[in-house]
Amino acid sequence: MSLDRVANLATIAACVIVSVSVGQRWWRESQRPGYTSYAAGDTIKNTAALNLTSSRQTLLIGTASTCGFCTRSMPFFHELVQEVRGNGGQAVGFTFEDPEVNRRYLRNNGVEVEDVVSANANGLVLKSTPLLILVDGNGKVTGVWRGMQSADAQSKVLERIRKGGQS
Repeated sequence: MSLDRVANLATIAACVIVSVSVGQRWWRESQRPGYTSYAAGDTIKNTAALNLTSSRQTLLIGTASTCGFCTRSMPFFHELVQEVRGNGGQAVGFTFEDPEVNRRYLRNNGVEVEDVVSANANGLVLKSTPLLILVDGNGKVTGVWRGMQSADAQSKVLERIRKGGQS
């Protein structure tokens, strides 16, 4: 075996080891309690921008314009927004990027929300996208869904909205 071939194999092995190490660290971090900081029963502090008390329920949609899973979830988000409005609620986007950039991103993908707010400025934690949080009129979290949802999970989210956030 030539020296070049040995060097190439060593480089590949090093890359695999580093990738596995980083992946394991990310997985452990994502499984820690508080990774998303929200669970059913928590209360989200109301702000003027969120205006959680203005409707029966609020669907908070956490996205980023660079998130591929967010883009692939847009038809579902559109359906959610229509459903929550049909049940006397509102939909508010939240993001860690410029809210105007995110508003255009949502609109260009067919999702019209009442407002898009800065996650940080409104005390919201957004560590991964997409993130859906259903909140009642008192700011109590009634549902949290992380990541891209399967067809079965989408049905469950829609059913929760139809029931006014109750499971």
